[in-house]
Amino acid sequence: MHGRCGYIRQAFPFIIKDYDFSKLSLLLDGPNSQLSDIDFYDATRRQISKTKVFEIDLASNYYQKNKFINYFQTQCDSIVAAYLNGLTQVLNYYEKNIYLKGSFQSMLDGIRNSLLGRPHYPHQHFMATGAHSISIVSHGTTAKDRKQRVAAMMSLFEKLVRIHDQLDEQLHAGFYFYILTAPAKFVSNTVFIWPLVLIALGVCLPVQLEYLTYTEKNEVDPKSRKYAFLFLVVNYSFGLLVFLLPEFILASNTKESCLA
Repeated sequence: MHGRCGYIRQAFPFIIKDYDFSKLSLLLDGPNSQLSDIDFYDATRRQISKTKVFEIDLASNYYQKNKFINYFQTQCDSIVAAYLNGLTQVLNYYEKNIYLKGSFQSMLDGIRNSLLGRPHYPHQHFMATGAHSISIVSHGTTAKDRKQRVAAMMSLFEKLVRIHDQLDEQLHAGFYFYILTAPAKFVSNTVFIWPLVLIALGVCLPVQLEYLTYTEKNEVDPKSRKYAFLFLVVNYSFGLLVFLLPEFILASNTKESCLA
């Protein structure tokens, strides 16, 4: 059922990969690059940190292990340092502070996980129906006493239920599209959407200028524009049909089952 109108409004699937664990991975990547509410995630992260028993891991170290990216970042450290130094001087002139938002590899991992999602984990299915959900995965080894670890986990889940119950009742609205650059830092879509717009303009403007230069020197056949527009409409219509086809199929199956 779509929309948050059911009994289950929040869910914390707990996946045990290692029984003798010391780390907890928070998986919050949902369908269509949607993430869990940032306040829902941040409250969970803070509560795990307060236990002082488990370490938080986002389970996103694909690019952090990439040797080429590490080498590239090492070679560019001097350039980045010079840029940040100049930026700091400019911001100091306007009495503004600079805040570093994590690392480059963590940002790439966050983008990759957001695009790929977590189709094999249960939290994604909860998010598809409108419920807040984060999969908690245990891994690693620990020297902690087993009774202390079990007591910490029971206390953690009890506090998560109480905290998020109050968080949900206050009807607040947070960010659902953002890029994690560190476990405790993120960049929201209100910030990174503008660089994406500038990149799109940088790709489209040269083509448009080239077309204007061509039209000044040559006459353009009106039929070619009509064919180009027709091709564009057919292409996007076919893409929209392919995109909506699974929903049409599911909707028709639901109606048939209800009629039966």
